[in-house]
Amino acid sequence: MLVKFNIPSLPEGVEILDAYLELHIYSIEHYVMNLSRCLYIQVHRLTEDWNEDEVTWNRRTATEYWNNIGGSISLVPSIEPVKVDPSQGFVKINIKTFVEEWVKGYYPNYGLLIKLLVPKLDDYSIKLSFYTKEEVLMTSKRPHVTIKYEQEGNNLTTSYVVSADTYISSSARETNYGSMNRAYVMSERKTIYRALIQFDLSDLSPSVKVNSAILRLRLESFGKPFEGELHIFRVTRPWRENEVTWKKANATAEWSQWGGDFSTPEIVYRDVGSSLIEDIDITEIVKGWVSGEYPNYGIILVLYVKVFSEKEYCPSAPQFSYYAVGSRESFTPKLIVTYEEPSLEVSSTPNGNTVRRGETAFYTIEVKSYVYTGNIELSLSGLPSGTT
Repeated sequence: MLVKFNIPSLPEGVEILDAYLELHIYSIEHYVMNLSRCLYIQVHRLTEDWNEDEVTWNRRTATEYWNNIGGSISLVPSIEPVKVDPSQGFVKINIKTFVEEWVKGYYPNYGLLIKLLVPKLDDYSIKLSFYTKEEVLMTSKRPHVTIKYEQEGNNLTTSYVVSADTYISSSARETNYGSMNRAYVMSERKTIYRALIQFDLSDLSPSVKVNSAILRLRLESFGKPFEGELHIFRVTRPWRENEVTWKKANATAEWSQWGGDFSTPEIVYRDVGSSLIEDIDITEIVKGWVSGEYPNYGIILVLYVKVFSEKEYCPSAPQFSYYAVGSRESFTPKLIVTYEEPSLEVSSTPNGNTVRRGETAFYTIEVKSYVYTGNIELSLSGLPSGTT
């Protein structure tokens, strides 16, 4: 299996803290007793580039062969074999070493080759299949990489790949577009398109302090002259990517108001079309999700027209589209969250002391807190009996 992820541009000098590749198991076919004891995979760094739509066992592109048939890889694996537990339904692989090498420029990022380690048995047959980025019904099972890194100071940054996105149309009120690999936002006299986007932020503790959250969209196209304002609202009820329509949030429940249930105040973004990659600050919305102030049902993108005073339609049909889930992974929406985790530092001056019976010793205790609120209790242990 070959897999490649676009690693976002990271600030110079960052320290990679964690990097995990998560693969969800689609099926396992085997003729082995005690499968769980011998099911391991090995991950290698690829040393040649390849084309997803052309690669084969012999060729990496339509016209170029692999230097080593079956995929050119680094001779020495950088990580230990990973045990696969079928009962969990997924495999979480620590690829920190590979990401560090790519980010520091030691090696180009041609992706990874994942192979099944052959058990030492006389008679066996194992076929292990994983979900791919083309999965439509269960988008959360697509392969994804989570990278956590530290910048100057105590800031941590994690880049999240979209977990669900689609668009809905006022002129096709019962049509679902969840399988589309583009999402459209448009305003015209007869048709309105709105886009829905959601990110899974469940690994962020409510105790962290969110400093920034940037929504990154890669535009496919936009109308010119573009005279629309993009308004981003927080969605207030759950929806399903492959069921949601203009009328319904899922197959059985209608929106309270057709076109989506969302809350004000919104974030207004006026520079759509200024570049192919749009970075939109949605920090205030993400802060509320992480703190638990309100549930994370994602956001909805609504296009208003300046010249028509907040009307959502006009004859000139301002519009734009962006690459959605199902496109190349490097093009899909991202949410880049920079945050700080609470921490405490406790120090004593002096570190130790020798005291005779009847004498007094003084210590200065310094407590430094970082993004921490709460009570701190200090105690001494191991003292002789009778010490006060």
